Amino acid sequence: MALNTSLGCPFSCHYCCINSVFGQPRARYWSLEKVLSWLDLLADKGVRNIRFDDELFILSPKRVERFCDMVIERNRDLNFWVYARPDTVPTSLLKKMKKAGVNWICLGIESGNKAVRDDVNKKIKGDIKSVVRAMQQQDIFVLGNYMFGLPEDTLETMEDTLRLAMDLNCEFSNFYTVMALPGSRLYDLASQQTGGLPENWNAFSQLSRDTQPMSTTHLAPAKVLEFRDEAFYRYLENDQYQRMVRARFGEKTLAHIQGMLDVKIERELTA
Repeated sequence: MALNTSLGCPFSCHYCCINSVFGQPRARYWSLEKVLSWLDLLADKGVRNIRFDDELFILSPKRVERFCDMVIERNRDLNFWVYARPDTVPTSLLKKMKKAGVNWICLGIESGNKAVRDDVNKKIKGDIKSVVRAMQQQDIFVLGNYMFGLPEDTLETMEDTLRLAMDLNCEFSNFYTVMALPGSRLYDLASQQTGGLPENWNAFSQLSRDTQPMSTTHLAPAKVLEFRDEAFYRYLENDQYQRMVRARFGEKTLAHIQGMLDVKIERELTA
């Protein structure tokens, strides 16, 4: 079951279009009393697994702590998936978050290169690796989101991103190519370039045959797409990752991961 406890985001990352809906970078919240009333209703109907689809569920430490206290008091045995930035995670609260049922945290890491991140206003403060390790030490699973093809990406900086993903060794990772999403700053940039925008909506789909990511200052879209697809297989094939999957989730899950390697993505755009 998916729920929202807030709308919007106070950040202004250039690749994101969420603030085009709300007009300005800010977050608005439902009261925690209202949120808990929803959880009570769902729990009474047998729902246990809940994904909070807030852009940043983990943003205000005080709100997160109060939420955890209210959930723990109810003793509902719920399982939560939430979204965060590495620099919004209060590591001092991770133990309480785990007790409340936060078992998955999805992190927007985006790039392994600081200059590339900063160029799109994704200015992460602090050390990403220490935050991920702190979560894993509390037995919280981490999903890392990464992007290939940001405006200042080169083959070397995209390799930085893949290297960081392998080093962090999150329980799972999503590898995306950068799309010029309508309403984002990057859409405005791409619209000024010849051939910068996809010719049809299907080309915005990450896994479609006719996917068309943005070009970078240094790379054509086909090269970005080729790197992304190869990086995904390199990540899943990595012995360190497969050992972790076996230890954390067992042989059945590992077999599923290995089965993913047998499926080759077909693309029309080739380098």
